[in-house]
Amino acid sequence: MTRRIGIVAGLAMIMMLVTTTGSAAGSRTGTIFTAKTNEGQVWVSVDIARYRRSEAYIPLAVAVYNTSRHSAVLDRGSFQLIGTDGVAEKMPTIRELRKRYTKQSFDLTMIRLYGMPFGTRLDLDDLVPSNFFPVVGPGNEGIRIQRVQLPQFYWTIDLLYFPRPSGFAKGQPAVLVVSPKGWQKPIRVTLHL
Repeated sequence: MTRRIGIVAGLAMIMMLVTTTGSAAGSRTGTIFTAKTNEGQVWVSVDIARYRRSEAYIPLAVAVYNTSRHSAVLDRGSFQLIGTDGVAEKMPTIRELRKRYTKQSFDLTMIRLYGMPFGTRLDLDDLVPSNFFPVVGPGNEGIRIQRVQLPQFYWTIDLLYFPRPSGFAKGQPAVLVVSPKGWQKPIRVTLHL
């Protein structure tokens, strides 16, 4: 648990250092895509996914900020990734991911080393933790947090995994659809590698 708190705090610190263009001083990352509505904003980093093009699952670092007057509730069904064929992929279960993907611990190590820059400055006091894909390892209990309630002006950040969509290659678009309960319409973020 302490390791997960350290990772989230590190991610949040990186977020507070970024500029509005999505690049952070001292960071080697910077491929950020964002979209917003009057109810919220979503940022997606594809930096790790760029190294996982041939894997069965791809990791996306996702931050969600709620500006709606109502709470927004995120769960596994709130996220879909749509490939070039128009098929919507849902997040796998933890068991499904672990059967076909062995780089989850390495992904978290990359985040600790390089950070996840996002084009925003959000307060750590307003962070609601999530952990859809806990890593089980020494000193880490792998506690799941798979339902996140975001009051107005609160946010969350997590590393999410999706089956690799068809056509997922350099230069080809994919669309992350985020539709929490409490928002009238989803936010669609177009991603490119």
